[in-house]
Amino acid sequence: MRFVPIVNLVSGEIVSFAAETQSEFDDRPRFGPRSQLRLSAVAPNTPADWLCQHLIALADTGVSLNTKLPVSLKMPRASLFHNGMGSRCAASLDHTTASAGEFSFEVSLGALASTRSTPSQLLKPFADAGFHITLDATQFDDGSALNITPGLIGAIKIDAGWVDSKENTHLLEQARREDWAVIAENAAWRDGEYLASLGVHYAIQPRTDA
Repeated sequence: MRFVPIVNLVSGEIVSFAAETQSEFDDRPRFGPRSQLRLSAVAPNTPADWLCQHLIALADTGVSLNTKLPVSLKMPRASLFHNGMGSRCAASLDHTTASAGEFSFEVSLGALASTRSTPSQLLKPFADAGFHITLDATQFDDGSALNITPGLIGAIKIDAGWVDSKENTHLLEQARREDWAVIAENAAWRDGEYLASLGVHYAIQPRTDA
């Protein structure tokens, strides 16, 4: 597991980390001999197993979780539809020194938009279990405000290259109203002051341009 720093674009302070796993849970259908790969000891059989295993691994790394923002971990899309997932994830930490409040599950807005359930219905079980939620809007192109119960979301991740687009403008306005932390991908240090003026105060590994 690799920890990528999330920094304040103006001060340079490390405010948290994004946990990058060696593999992602693959929920594509498998047929024939390949279907047996899911039953191996290496690959977790369900998104619940995958998520709980990585939470425990994250807690056991010993990395400092005492950060301004919670450490983020990408959530498999299929995890959103498993009953009791939030409480099961929290229970998986019972024998570690970490707590649910030290983590933020990163959820794709595309995954939320492609279901019949409302975003609040899908996310509330995780928030009720004590976890934070980060919305990944880097691939989102709807541009409309999100109908999400206030208080469920703690942060949103956007692509700095599209920060002036109409789609991101709507999301940034909502982030300001609801006090979400805004984290940028593909940001440059030299743009830190400008991005901060738009409410984008944080970035994942901003680049240093020559």
